Amino acid sequence: MKVMVLEDRWGRQIRYLRLSVTSRCGMRCLYCRPPGTILPQASHADTLLTLGEIRQLVGHLVARHGVEKVRITGGEPTLRADIVEIVREVASVPGLADLGLTTNGLRLEALAESLAAAGLRRINVSLDTLDPGRFRQITGVDGLDEVLRGLEAARRAGLLPIRVNCVVMRGINDDELDELLQWGLANGWEVRFIELMPIGPLSARWNELFVPVQEMISRLTSVREFHAVSERKGVARLYEVILQDGHTGRVGFITPMSEHFCGQCDRIRITAEGRLHACLMTDQPVDLLPALRPRFDSARLDLLIEQALRRKQPVHPGYGMTMMTVLGG
Repeated sequence: MKVMVLEDRWGRQIRYLRLSVTSRCGMRCLYCRPPGTILPQASHADTLLTLGEIRQLVGHLVARHGVEKVRITGGEPTLRADIVEIVREVASVPGLADLGLTTNGLRLEALAESLAAAGLRRINVSLDTLDPGRFRQITGVDGLDEVLRGLEAARRAGLLPIRVNCVVMRGINDDELDELLQWGLANGWEVRFIELMPIGPLSARWNELFVPVQEMISRLTSVREFHAVSERKGVARLYEVILQDGHTGRVGFITPMSEHFCGQCDRIRITAEGRLHACLMTDQPVDLLPALRPRFDSARLDLLIEQALRRKQPVHPGYGMTMMTVLGG
């Protein structure tokens, strides 16, 4: 089969799929679905992409369109009962170069070994604080110990490198930058500090809570030396750092607002219900289910994908209204 690389109107080639497998999540994080938020109605099982549909969809995108990288997201992907089977099916797609998963870590201790055996190559864990009370404030649950045990289980299972994603919010966890970095380097994790995005219910408070990456860097007093890493993997600005205490390692900063990377965007997102979003911050999805049911129709699927890519703008609009738990980040 001849590969026809997906390309939007602005010449950006699509090589990366972020695939949500559920919109359910056991947390209620402040930047995703804060207390008081009216949640979208939970999807019925028959509206979710099935294991077979996921296999067909990913297989087509890889073989026909040269997609190289898939990240499984949610909601919380480990809440899906067949998550290990999903990982096994996606990992078996010929030609796929990289398969990752993003999780809140609550079920990672129980699943890390099975996920690794199924073919998962690496993992990102969301963790915004090391303080148990603050963890409860941010996520709505008492679960810090479970997440920390999950990280250790992922290490034992060989899901390396392990990246820890930390969304920085002014007045909530921005005083923990040094502690998080020191903890990450001491444990061998690669910490990624992420700028808060004005998406969903929290967008009204974004100006109050936003901390730009340059301010984060200036406040990392634990760092003795920063050395920019020349290669840029994905969207992160990477640095090799030497701390005052002598620890060394790598830290990443993700700058969707202060220094957006739209010009290099190579990704699309597909929700658990089969809706394709060409941009995280625009609510103009295209429903792919008509090309998947009652039978797989590759020609129709390509037309729907092309329709979605025509809607992809050169730069994100600056805010988004779709909840992150639906889009998968």
